[in-house]
Amino acid sequence: MPSLSRNVATATVSGALRCPLHPDGCEAWITVVADRGNRWTQARVENGLYQITGLSRGGYTLIASAAQHAPYAEFLLVERARREISHDIALDPAR
Repeated sequence: MPSLSRNVATATVSGALRCPLHPDGCEAWITVVADRGNRWTQARVENGLYQITGLSRGGYTLIASAAQHAPYAEFLLVERARREISHDIALDPAR
């Protein structure tokens, strides 16, 4: 009987989280929510940089949260797996 498990290709998303108040980078968290509203994973932003691994094809909402900012959400579409994706996030201090 053939095995039902298979390798699922995934993408790695990395980028910068920037705002005018913190030119050296904001310390924050990025929460990844899958297209059906389920929390997928979290990544810590250190020195303004983050990396998320293991995203399969589909749509995700990235929610940036930091002590100095209101939460901010952006949509990310992963069209192809086995890919490196660059996705920077700019925070507005007025939000």
